[in-house]
Amino acid sequence: MNRICGISGIAYCEGDDYRTDPLKLEKQVCFLEDNPGLVACFGSYTRYNEVSRESSNSRIEPTDKKDENGFAFNLKDMQSQWLTKTLTAFVRKSAIKEIDPSAYRHYRDIHFSYHLIKGRQTYFLFDNMGYTASESPCHSCWIITSGFNRINYLKQKLQQQKVLIQV
Repeated sequence: MNRICGISGIAYCEGDDYRTDPLKLEKQVCFLEDNPGLVACFGSYTRYNEVSRESSNSRIEPTDKKDENGFAFNLKDMQSQWLTKTLTAFVRKSAIKEIDPSAYRHYRDIHFSYHLIKGRQTYFLFDNMGYTASESPCHSCWIITSGFNRINYLKQKLQQQKVLIQV
């Protein structure tokens, strides 16, 4: 991509997540800039199970609003599958301002996704944008308990995909 894009937004990357696409943010920012009617875009990811040591790509079934890059979705589409992994999110800042987490005692990703998508269109890009661990005995202390194994596993997977990064 050789385009300069500018849109005010927020991207998330939690402690058990890694971004594997170096162009993730550029792709998403430019996509939202080209599609002003969308409030956010998400993407595919790889899930690593720390107990079984197996990985799998997220299984997402496109809606009927599909094109070559991905598909548009709304709250109704979320009833059949989870499309809003925060690792892959890029959200317009203006949409975030409208969400009030104080309404919940324990605010979670599902609340964020609900209020973000309610009454709006979002988009799912087919590109694999990241890697997340699941079944971790302690997500909040992953660096202490299993960071080295995760980093080595991630390096192997990225080398297989011909993606170079420094960790």
